[in-house]
Amino acid sequence: MSRKYILLIVLFAVYCSSTVEKKVDPTQKGELTIKISGLRNNKGHVQIVLYSDYMESSFPLNPQKGYISYTIPANLDKSLSVSIPDLPYGKYAIAVLHDENSNGKLDYTLPENECLYFVPRWAVEGYGYSSYNRAVVTQPKFGDASFYLDSSQQNIELNVFYLYARYGLLFVLVPIGLAASQ
Repeated sequence: MSRKYILLIVLFAVYCSSTVEKKVDPTQKGELTIKISGLRNNKGHVQIVLYSDYMESSFPLNPQKGYISYTIPANLDKSLSVSIPDLPYGKYAIAVLHDENSNGKLDYTLPENECLYFVPRWAVEGYGYSSYNRAVVTQPKFGDASFYLDSSQQNIELNVFYLYARYGLLFVLVPIGLAASQ
């Protein structure tokens, strides 16, 4: 058998073994500590929603269908920590929203159903997801943001990102610059 076929078989075996779901015992329980950092101010509240794999279709847009939800006042040191004791072992994902105006939803640069071709509709408030240590423009799927609770104590660290604060000025200045050059 040639080396190419052996390599192909080995790569296929590695791929198949990496896509197998991890088995955990749901009768066992552990404590999950969620550490959130990167809050830009102490305005409003921070909403933390934990989704289980039974609710993955509602992730991250429907916090009312989350497994556990917390709303905590944003604090001065721009980070916070929440512990969830007696959580059954399993597959989970976390969505975090820094709701600076306390209206209970993520606010965007443009109202819903309104679009300008040169201005993206980006979130103006901070958000973050488990298993994501970078800013994302689109919302991840449950499988991409998920993790397994499979020990008696587990820590998850989340960063809150503010896309509009980083890139919003660019999209305001580019059309102005284009109009000025004509």
